[in-house]
Amino acid sequence: MLDKFFHRQSLEDLFNDYIEQVKIERGLSSKTIQSYRETLSLFRSFINTDHISLRYWTLDYLRPFFHYGVNNRGWAPRTYHIHHNNLKKFGDWLYSTKHTRHNPLLDIQKPKQSVVKKKGLKVEQVHKLLYVALLKSSAIPFLCIRNHAILSLALQTGLRMSEIINLKINDLHFHDRHIHVRGGKGNKDRFVSIPNDLQSTLGVYLKEHERFYRMKTLILFPSKSGKLFVAREFRRLTERLSKLANIPFSSHDLRRTYASNLSKHGVSAFIIQEQLGHSDIRVTMRYVSHDREDKRRIFKNIQLYG
Repeated sequence: MLDKFFHRQSLEDLFNDYIEQVKIERGLSSKTIQSYRETLSLFRSFINTDHISLRYWTLDYLRPFFHYGVNNRGWAPRTYHIHHNNLKKFGDWLYSTKHTRHNPLLDIQKPKQSVVKKKGLKVEQVHKLLYVALLKSSAIPFLCIRNHAILSLALQTGLRMSEIINLKINDLHFHDRHIHVRGGKGNKDRFVSIPNDLQSTLGVYLKEHERFYRMKTLILFPSKSGKLFVAREFRRLTERLSKLANIPFSSHDLRRTYASNLSKHGVSAFIIQEQLGHSDIRVTMRYVSHDREDKRRIFKNIQLYG
């Protein structure tokens, strides 16, 4: 009787219960929650029924769903991994809350992903981007200064696009030489150290910010109207800079450039992990790479037992 009751329960209702719980307990970002919802929506479309109950939470339905994703929707291994991980976490919750006796996702293998360490931008590319940001990115002088400051901050702190957008002026602590990043990925706060050059750049920018907005906003990098910069506008800015400099890049490439350059300067991967706000050091290691010249320089004068 109990199994029949569970099978009548809506999988979507259970999924919403799961989302509410993990939002509170794990502090998931809205982007991660949206990814979970998209995965369940795809599964519902595949089942093609108005009412998805737990009776569909079996290998007989889940395994063909992944085969369909690869064969009919052309999922790359990374896409497969995302949907598999999303459903597996939900399946773990169903099992831990005794709604199921087993998580079928444990029996569905994931394809191997080739790990490609992408390199960041070259030094000359960084200088060119900063140049076009300061002198060519807008017809309004203040916006050029703002765009240059945004680019400088991304390249010298490795902050995510969403973290930069949400910064407030009072998050800058020049005396302690750090930025307070509030509600980063996983809804976690952290303190990110800032170098001298960035501190000087931001100091100049804040004076222009005060003149332009006349103290009407505390958002560090507002839009022209003084409102919160949205992700779409941020992407438009990077696309414009990319076109002006003739350098293909995304906002995440700026984060990768920061991490790889810290590594080249001998900064520990654990410190890089703290700066980037990664909960897992393995994620950090994707950003850290050395070419042959780096290795040659490191080992040239090393004396392990001298």
